[in-house]
Amino acid sequence: MHTLVVPKDLFYLYKRAREKGDRSLTWLSYNVAQALDIKPIVHAHAGITEPILKVRGHAEALDRAINIAANHVSRGLTIRTVCASYAGNLEDIRTLASFRDLRDTCTRHQVELISSTMSVTGGVNVGVDAFSIAFGCDELSVN
Repeated sequence: MHTLVVPKDLFYLYKRAREKGDRSLTWLSYNVAQALDIKPIVHAHAGITEPILKVRGHAEALDRAINIAANHVSRGLTIRTVCASYAGNLEDIRTLASFRDLRDTCTRHQVELISSTMSVTGGVNVGVDAFSIAFGCDELSVN
């Protein structure tokens, strides 16, 4: 499974990285990203977590992550299920045009789309309004 995570506030990622001894997100880069409203799309797979894209604004990051998942659904998945979770009101995600497009793409390709509220533990780790989407594919492509 490949999982894409879109945090709204980088503070949680910065804090978690520090707790794990990861120094890849420095205090300076954290502050610059906050000032410029740069949001990463973080890829998690096989125990490795790394940013794969950095975009401006939370809404754009959400759309990009959802569109990546939709593209993989169109190409074919190794597991015919996509799981999305949101640390907030699910209607905020379900009303996004990109999420509606994902839902339609899943329906066309007979892929089950499960959406749920993010667990408390997940929300604590990545923060309020964070979004994650998981799907099975051989190789992740961001195009």
